[in-house]
Amino acid sequence: MDDVKTVIDAAGAEQVALVAHAAGGAMAMLFAATYPERVSGLVLLSSFATMRRHDDYPIGIPPSVADSVFEWLSEGWGTGDTLDVMGPAAPPTLSCASGSGDTSASPPARAPRPR
Repeated sequence: MDDVKTVIDAAGAEQVALVAHAAGGAMAMLFAATYPERVSGLVLLSSFATMRRHDDYPIGIPPSVADSVFEWLSEGWGTGDTLDVMGPAAPPTLSCASGSGDTSASPPARAPRPR
């Protein structure tokens, strides 16, 4: 979250509209709640406040499989191994799907490399 604030400050922006996808939504929600004066809008795509099932969130991951799901996500994060499940409709020309393992920048920020 400090990185987001640093980038916004470096850009000289007073306010920004944050766009976040999947797990990035939790960070964006936290940033917006922590610095509401810096956020003019919040767009969340396939995001969630929690992944685990709770009494008030019945569509979450059941406790019986949560640990194995989170282990799978942790081991595959940044490798491209989770893309078939997490983003099956993603175009294969995106850099993050190229097998480079580098998912640190948005696809437009890097030159796409076909598989």
